[in-house]
Amino acid sequence: EEEEEEDDDDDGSGSEDDSGRPDIFDAVFTQDGQLLCTVAGDNTVMRWQVSDGELASSSQGPPSAKGTSQLLFLPSRPDVVVVLVESEIQLWDVGGPEWKLLRAIVTPGFDKLLPSADGQLLVTMQDHTVRVWRVACGSCLRVLQLPIAKGNRVVDWALAPDGRQL
Repeated sequence: EEEEEEDDDDDGSGSEDDSGRPDIFDAVFTQDGQLLCTVAGDNTVMRWQVSDGELASSSQGPPSAKGTSQLLFLPSRPDVVVVLVESEIQLWDVGGPEWKLLRAIVTPGFDKLLPSADGQLLVTMQDHTVRVWRVACGSCLRVLQLPIAKGNRVVDWALAPDGRQL
């Protein structure tokens, strides 16, 4: 009697639900509200018509790099996907049938990333250090050291809608 072995190898292509479909990492409406754009763990971007739920278009990104921890859209820019790979922030144009790398921002590392509401800034945090990045050029605008007492840690954080307070 032979038993089938389950393949539990993680190839870095994103997790899957019980149906075998890749998990959806992020979803955003286009500014006109006509489309809902989703990005999945296998780097597939799909644009759905809100009016009838039909698939309007899809594009496939490059194979997920090992270490991809998150994929998300820039607010107000559903044609740009942010891919987090280890200590690198990659910005991809997903407007066409194939993804095009716009910019890669190498960081000293981070635990969490948040985009500003207008999509012009990215904020990263690692330990007690916050960095604010300009999306347009990839430069670091500010470095902030949070005054956290020894033994304490930040468990969550958010960026105000106007992007002026953390």
